[in-house]
Amino acid sequence: MIKKTSVKMYEINVKAVLTQAAQQLQTHLVSSNSASYEAQLLLKHVLAVNRAWIIAHAGDTLTLEQAATFETLLQRRINGEPMAYILGEREFYGLNLKVSPDTLIPRPDTETLVEAALNTLPHDQKLAVLDLGTGTGAIALAIAKHRPLSLVMAVDFSENALAIAQQNTQNLSIANVT
Repeated sequence: MIKKTSVKMYEINVKAVLTQAAQQLQTHLVSSNSASYEAQLLLKHVLAVNRAWIIAHAGDTLTLEQAATFETLLQRRINGEPMAYILGEREFYGLNLKVSPDTLIPRPDTETLVEAALNTLPHDQKLAVLDLGTGTGAIALAIAKHRPLSLVMAVDFSENALAIAQQNTQNLSIANVT
């Protein structure tokens, strides 16, 4: 992955980093399709770029600091830490949510629950909705966003989880959640 040049500098090619990381992930953790995707997610996070940039700049060189940060995140993933905790966020029902080890990671299956709730909650009525054990606030925020006349109360025993839910509420500017 790291190639020493004649001037004793290190050149780390984006494409080579992704290829080697995907191989490591596949060996230790995930399928080949997921391994490439997860390697890209980690690198996008480190470089603060989108997927198109990664593709267009495959021959670009990473700094040693970027490479070291990437390696640290890669090792966390290889050691089994969920991707959402490494990245600190997870998409849920079209909302980008902050997550932490203090919360459960919102799952795609839970989107089915939100869909069922939205199918039973009328669009044109003021309703009160209670989300017990809110965690990240995923369910409460998804319902509140799609039923703006509703007042949604999100409750959790964990103060740390509530802090994450409050941050998500503020980040998403959803006003009808308490």
